Amino acid sequence: MTAPDLLPCPFCGGENVTTAFDHEQGDKWGYAGCDGCAARGPEVRTGYEREHDAPWHSEAIAAWNTRAPLDEALAEVARLLDGVQRIRNEIKVAMRECLDRWDQPDDPPPHQFGG
Repeated sequence: MTAPDLLPCPFCGGENVTTAFDHEQGDKWGYAGCDGCAARGPEVRTGYEREHDAPWHSEAIAAWNTRAPLDEALAEVARLLDGVQRIRNEIKVAMRECLDRWDQPDDPPPHQFGG
């Protein structure tokens, strides 16, 4: 498998994606990554093989090309937004309850911050 088989970067859309050794870890690991934004795919064991057709290149490319299915990603976004909306509503209710308590004549006024 060669570089043209790599999908564009999912973050910046760049097409200059290559496989490389992780030199910081002594070339034990390799990855596919974007030269444009420095995004990296999952690391794979290289076996210290330097040949361009070494098996780790294909593994790194397959890992890079793996994308979360769009339907699953959209469902997760919807779930998170529902959670944010639920928390927002709970905060509004709690604030309203606090203000209602402060409006009662027997209660002292709320503490005033900043003067």
